[in-house]
This record gives sequence, C-alpha cells and structure tokens, in this order.
Amino acid sequence: MYRCLNCRHMFTDFLAVKTEKGKIGGCPWCGSTSSSIFVEVCDGCHRYFPERYIYGHFCRGCLREQIDYATGLRYLLAREFLRPFMESVGGPLPPRTRTPDILQAFLRFQTDDQKRANPTFLNKLRDYITADRICAKDFGEWLEGRDPS
Repeated sequence: MYRCLNCRHMFTDFLAVKTEKGKIGGCPWCGSTSSSIFVEVCDGCHRYFPERYIYGHFCRGCLREQIDYATGLRYLLAREFLRPFMESVGGPLPPRTRTPDILQAFLRFQTDDQKRANPTFLNKLRDYITADRICAKDFGEWLEGRDPS
C-alpha cells in the first residue's frame, strides 16, 4: 500500500504517467510523481507507518509492548545478549560468571519489580532491545519466527 505525501491519499497501484523519459508511477488522485511512500499497517495499533518504521509487523511502540520478562529473557538468551544486558543494568560482571548465575540475577530483578509494581527493570529491558532500528528489526524478526510454545 502507498500513501501520497502530496495529497495524503492511500492507494495500491500507481497511475502510469507519461513523461519525456517514459512512463513513471504517480498518485492516482493528484497525479504527483515524486511524493509517494510505501506504507505498512502495524498489527498492534493498526496505524499506517512508512515501511522503514515497521519491525516484524509492529511499530516501535507496539513492539515495546510485546516485550515482557519471559519474551525478553528468551530473546536475550537466543541472541547471547544476556551478559551485556545485565552488565548495562548492574555494572561489570566477574569474568567467570556463568549463565545460570546471570539468570538468577535477572530473575531477582524481575521479582523485585513485580513486588514493587515498578516496571523499572522491564523498561530497561525494553530500552535495551529496541535501542536502535537494527536491534528493533532483529527483535521483530525473531518475534515473528519464534515457536508458539
């Protein structure tokens, strides 16, 4: 689907416009040939966004909402980002810290957040995973292909 940046109409097929250089695509409503962008709908909020702002069927805001403790933990483990994340939250870990020890620390932070009803740790997790477009895109693709279990 496309949206004309000139008249803001949505359309699926370009209008063929003849020019000196041949046929080019244009908006079927206003005829503009240089102001159309490809847009996709977010599965979360159902709003239209330019293609580059959709990460695995979600806009960044809705993608953040997809991250809970369990999903975030699975993603960090799958991508081997658990150690860097925990170091960004709690400072450097001793070099010989094993993954089970890191998992225990992660679960302790999660439990503390839930007891206090304070989503501080969860927000740090969401910020870490959606820090930039590359990370958000990777998470969106991982989320799309993950097992339903």
